[in-house]
Amino acid sequence: MTGRPTDYTDDKANAILAMMVEGMSLRKICAPDDMPDMSTVYRWMSRNPEFRNNYARAQQDRTTVFAEELLEIADQYDKSEEAATPDLVQRARLRIDTRKWLMSKMDPKRFGDKVETVLSGSVEVQQVRRTVVDPKKDEAP
Repeated sequence: MTGRPTDYTDDKANAILAMMVEGMSLRKICAPDDMPDMSTVYRWMSRNPEFRNNYARAQQDRTTVFAEELLEIADQYDKSEEAATPDLVQRARLRIDTRKWLMSKMDPKRFGDKVETVLSGSVEVQQVRRTVVDPKKDEAP
């Protein structure tokens, strides 16, 4: 009986990256017996800088796929004859919120929350002190 594949090949690596770009999770990609397990893929990333860079790019591309899915999910009942029941609306909301959360964690520069600090008002300065310190004065003889 043969085990799961552990040896890196460009074909296997490209297949994994292509499935990621289509929106699949690494867990789902690695589930079939003919695919390497997740720990093997992580080991490939630690040993192969090119694969690591391509994996990071595939993750970014996957977030773009999620963004497109958000529109499809939101528009799903506009163009169908199926009625949008409260249960279906709640399910769609859960799907959208889950993807939005994942997007914000996977690619925070593009999809994370923007935090902006705004200072307003005035500050009144009551006193400014200037103290001159003589470093030689504090030295021990």
